[in-house]
Amino acid sequence: MRFINILFWLVITCFTTLSLSADSATLHIDPQEEIKILESLDIDPLFYNDEHYVALKENINALKKLYFLKTLKRGNIFMPNLQELLNESDIPNTFLYMAMVESKFLADSKSHKHAAGLWQFMPATAKVYNLNKNREVDERLDPIKSTKAAIEYLKYLHSRFKKWYLAAMAYNCGEARLAQALRKAGTDDLAVLLDDEKEYLPKETREYIKRILVAALLAHDKKIIKQNNKNHLFGFCSNKKLTKLYFRGGESLAAIAFKIGVPYQKLKACNPHLIKNRLPKDRKMYYVYLPEDLAEKAKKHLKDTGESFVYYVQPNDTLFLISKRFNIKLSALRELNPHLAKHKVLKIGMPLTILGKPPKDLPKKSLQKEKEKYKIITYTTQKRTSLYEISLKFNNKFSTLKKLNPNIGKRIPAGTKLKVVVTEEKNATEKMPKVAFKTKPILEKNTTAVTTAKETNRTASNHSETNKTTVAAKQPETNETLKTNRHEANVTLTKAANTAQKRASKENQTVSHTGLKTSEKPVRFRYRTVTYRIEEGDYLEKIAMKLHMKKKEMLRPGNILILKIKEAVVPQDNRTKTAVQE
Repeated sequence: MRFINILFWLVITCFTTLSLSADSATLHIDPQEEIKILESLDIDPLFYNDEHYVALKENINALKKLYFLKTLKRGNIFMPNLQELLNESDIPNTFLYMAMVESKFLADSKSHKHAAGLWQFMPATAKVYNLNKNREVDERLDPIKSTKAAIEYLKYLHSRFKKWYLAAMAYNCGEARLAQALRKAGTDDLAVLLDDEKEYLPKETREYIKRILVAALLAHDKKIIKQNNKNHLFGFCSNKKLTKLYFRGGESLAAIAFKIGVPYQKLKACNPHLIKNRLPKDRKMYYVYLPEDLAEKAKKHLKDTGESFVYYVQPNDTLFLISKRFNIKLSALRELNPHLAKHKVLKIGMPLTILGKPPKDLPKKSLQKEKEKYKIITYTTQKRTSLYEISLKFNNKFSTLKKLNPNIGKRIPAGTKLKVVVTEEKNATEKMPKVAFKTKPILEKNTTAVTTAKETNRTASNHSETNKTTVAAKQPETNETLKTNRHEANVTLTKAANTAQKRASKENQTVSHTGLKTSEKPVRFRYRTVTYRIEEGDYLEKIAMKLHMKKKEMLRPGNILILKIKEAVVPQDNRTKTAVQE
């Protein structure tokens, strides 16, 4: 087997020497670009003429270029995410080649010192930066989490040593070892620290910083860029970032690959942190990484097979309630729906992708998007009101009413015309909700005074008639007694008429206060008992608004609320036993 490997490498070297020209070993890069690379690592530009840097460039040959391209192709999956994270954290892009030097872009690589992952984290350092390791998952091999931890660690080292090249060397040999080397050397000059005779630093660390510089120089080589027909070597990578997809805990990668229609080897290569090739059993939901194009195909495949569905946000919904209803983690819900990052508040009708099949008791309206068309109409107020009351009546925002009616004050008199937003189905005069009710004929408020006056007149007339009969029956009484009886009857009639007029005038005054003219006919009121069925998302204020009432009117003493209450039903046999025992 060894002989075959040696023969293979000999063939590659012969092929490269024949295919590449004689001048391919030299670098094709502008001196200004080289100085920019040095300055990005806080290296003094005078290091450009140092013997270490000159020897470093002379040792670059065709084989190193080929090896560089091969390693870069291997990191094709992870490079877009690494570059984005480095740009967001204000760390030089040159540190991208540090990951190349550390692990050769092998996400599952492990060293003899138990370091692992793209950034070769030691177990002790991984614990400090919350990279967990157990039998099923090793987060040091997670390409995204380990990169975020490496960025934090490099920032800490830079804050301590103040220069990026010192932070890179401390990452390799340790903080204490670098601090000791700086004390011995008495300076932080790179040319002094790379001295092979005095050996201030270990040989591995000296070669480490040189390899990072070589990789950075090769990335800016014009000839390599031209041969690959790309403006920049980062274009060599597929610009498809890794995204997260969440699945139930305990599922194997093979089952997930079959479910979403993705090759198993591709899924495994994107998720080296899953040691047992399955999601952890102790988690309800866990993520897998997939490139963006494959993730979109997987989502469509899941929808077609019924493994996921779209839920439209209903009134009074929150992310917490939705996560509890569908037994999904909040983090998983946010990752499945990246548009939630832009919207801090949920809006009614907002679509949310949820894994699994929809529950049977889920209402159909929550799975279908309601298309409502809105229009602006003019509404004339019937009584003295306010913008707040109108916003509740038409379910409009207070701010939108203010924009539509800028000249309106706090209190609005009757007869004022306002602009209001309504759906096309609704009109300016809102109808009562469709509820089952029974009407009870009750006398109108304004007619009560008139009827009472009539009744009093009738009683008075009856009283006068009785007086007449008594007078006719009693002949011996004088005419004076008859006059007095008639006078008393007339007095009772006038008193009843006056009381009826006073009551009618009071009722008319109360009607005139509501905004109606006294000359118009009095408003007729009718009371009815309403049986209202509570819908999902209802609350007292909403029900009051639907029934054109106020919350206080609903809770007025005398009103009856009919509720359903669960009770434990005791069987008849048990009742008889308890009765006998008593």
